[in-house]
Amino acid sequence: VLQVPRCGLCRAVAAPGRLRRTDPHEPPPQRPRRALGRLARRPARAAWDHVQEWGHFVRVALAGAVSCSVTHSLVVPLDVIKTRMQLDEDLTTLAQGARAVWARSTGRWRGLAFVNGIGATAAGYWLQGAVKFGGYELFKHALAEAFPHREAGGREARLWRLPMLLGAAAAAEVCATAFLCPLEVIKVRMQTDPTAAMQGIFRTSAHILRHEGPQTLFKGFIPIAMRQVPYTMVKLVCFELVTGA
Repeated sequence: VLQVPRCGLCRAVAAPGRLRRTDPHEPPPQRPRRALGRLARRPARAAWDHVQEWGHFVRVALAGAVSCSVTHSLVVPLDVIKTRMQLDEDLTTLAQGARAVWARSTGRWRGLAFVNGIGATAAGYWLQGAVKFGGYELFKHALAEAFPHREAGGREARLWRLPMLLGAAAAAEVCATAFLCPLEVIKVRMQTDPTAAMQGIFRTSAHILRHEGPQTLFKGFIPIAMRQVPYTMVKLVCFELVTGA
């Protein structure tokens, strides 16, 4: 029951239109201003959540780019020796391969022969790492949003979790391989052709595009994808399941 306070001894005079509750079990009256304020803040909060969500993808992509680029760049000397040993059947040990690389180089900075293609490697795996890790998070999120029973959290959702993770990893790696393949072609060309090694990334890529066509940059795409996709699926999904992320 609601009534207007009429106590003349009370100093607190009720304002016009203000009501007082006499029933302790009755819920308090709603306050339209605060309700409208919450409704007005919802679009801004949703927009901020959207920005934070895309910021997460950017951070993951940047972390993947740095980690892949740095680690693959550090082992370029081993990659140079491996390529030389694969081209020369007489080279059977790591030491022989290293001596062959040293013997083929001349000049004051002949030691730089061990880092031929490091620029293409760093750039290629920077792109590959960004697309692989960032794309995995993006595809995983997209599949989770599209999954019809994602709110249930029951047996069916648990059964579909592993296929969704594997699918997200595979799709991300296919996209990442498309960015990696052209720079892998340039790297191998620079490691096997002294002229290309002297020209650098941009002149070598321009020479390939001018004289051999853009399709040359994607030679070996299928073998690289067949190597990288299973590796990425196992790596990312195992990490996801073991860490419980």
